[in-house]
Amino acid sequence: FARGVSLGDLIRSQKYDYIYQEELQKRPDPGHVAPGDSGNTGFWYAAGSRKPNVQIFLAAALAEVDRVQGSNEQHLGADQSIFWTAFNDFRNSHGGKQGTYGFRCASMCGQSPTCEAAAEETLAYCNMDPIVHPAGWEDANLDEFITYHANYATNQEKKNKLKKMTLWGVWNKQSGKCKV
Repeated sequence: FARGVSLGDLIRSQKYDYIYQEELQKRPDPGHVAPGDSGNTGFWYAAGSRKPNVQIFLAAALAEVDRVQGSNEQHLGADQSIFWTAFNDFRNSHGGKQGTYGFRCASMCGQSPTCEAAAEETLAYCNMDPIVHPAGWEDANLDEFITYHANYATNQEKKNKLKKMTLWGVWNKQSGKCKV
C-alpha cells in the first residue's frame, strides 16, 4: 500500500499488532470513532513477528470459534461474532486472562489501554479508515476507497455489488494488472 493509505501507514508505523476493518453497513458519519469492539474477520492484518503473543491471541480466539461450532450437531456459529466475543472477553477482563490470550491488556489506537501492563503484555490494535477501506456499503465512492470488501452479499449479489462499484472485470489476466 502506498504512503498515505490507511492500512499501509498503520503497518509501516510498527505500532500495531492487529489492524482490522470495521463492520459498517453504511457510510459512517464524519465524526465517527470506532468503538473497537467488533470488525470484519475477512480483512485484517496481524504483525505476527512483532510480539509472539499475537499468535497465542489469534490461536485462542480461533479455538473459541472451533469450540462453539463444535458444540452443536450442525456446527453452526458465525465465526466473526464468535471471534469478537472472544476478543471482547479478553478486552473486558482488564488483565485477568493473560494466560488464555497471551496479553494482559488491549490498547486501541488513540484510546487508553484496558489495564496497566508493559508494552509486550499489551495488544495494540487499530481500525482501518472506513472511508478508504469500506465494508460493502452502497454509497462507497470510487475516488475515496483503495480496497472494497463486497460484504453483506452472496453469490450473484456480490458480483452485482462489485459491478456497481465498477470493480467487476478490472483484472487483466494477460498483463497481470488492473485495467484501472
